[in-house]
Amino acid sequence: MVQIRAEGKHLPISPRKLRLVADVVRGKRLQEALTILDHLPQKGARILRKVVASASANATNNFNLGEESLFLAQVIVDEGARYKRLDYSHGARFNGGMIKRRLSHLRVVLEEKEEKEGSKAKKPKSQEKIEPKVKKVRSKSKAKPEKVVSKKESKKEKSTKKTSGK
Repeated sequence: MVQIRAEGKHLPISPRKLRLVADVVRGKRLQEALTILDHLPQKGARILRKVVASASANATNNFNLGEESLFLAQVIVDEGARYKRLDYSHGARFNGGMIKRRLSHLRVVLEEKEEKEGSKAKKPKSQEKIEPKVKKVRSKSKAKPEKVVSKKESKKEKSTKKTSGK
């Protein structure tokens, strides 16, 4: 199985934000993934779309593969370098805060989806055996639960028995 790769390094977006978009398209067909990425409003969708389009171009130019049979096998987002800056507005005197500008590395791997022979050749409906759908009904026991009697009620019953017996 041929793997087509494309990478984007030092991308100006945090890995956490890029992973949110990558999770949406991971495992999808190439054309479906490109359509989804076109309609997502996130900044990471634009960045990811460029890398996916680059992988698609690699497939058509280097491997002579059609885009119809390709899918996104892997979309890996790793953390890149960080730019660190002091921000003096963050704390009291001599206690400046640190701003970390996170960068990402992105790797997209496309693979060719192979059609299974068994799935293509379906039996005609006339040859399929039609079985009726039967619902199984559980039989509930018809025995009534015993009546719970409190002490007061049992005393009343005993007193009525005694009076009726006289």
